[in-house]
Amino acid sequence: LTADQDRQRREDFDCACAYCGQPDLVSSKKPPMDHFLPLSFGNALTLGNAVPACHACNTSKIDADPWIWYSRQSFFSQERWDRMLMVLGKEDYRQMTLI
Repeated sequence: LTADQDRQRREDFDCACAYCGQPDLVSSKKPPMDHFLPLSFGNALTLGNAVPACHACNTSKIDADPWIWYSRQSFFSQERWDRMLMVLGKEDYRQMTLI
C-alpha cells in the first residue's frame, strides 16, 4: 500500500479498527493493517484486502476465515460487516482482490 492508500483506508474506517470499532489501546501508534482475507488464503496486502485492525483483533483473527471469526465475536455487527465489504469492493467476502 502507498502512504496515500494507507491513509485513505484508515479514514474509510474512521481511523479505528474495522472489526470492533475501537482505537488500538495497546500502543500509541495507529492500528496495523490486517489482511482481510489472510495470506494463507492466497491473498496479499492490497487496497482491496486491507483493513485497519487493533492489536486484539489482529492477533485474535490471525489467518482465520474473516466471516467465521468475525461472526463469533461479541462485538459482531452486521452493519460493520456490510461496511467492510462495501469499502473493500466485495459482493462476496471470499472474492480475491488483485489491486
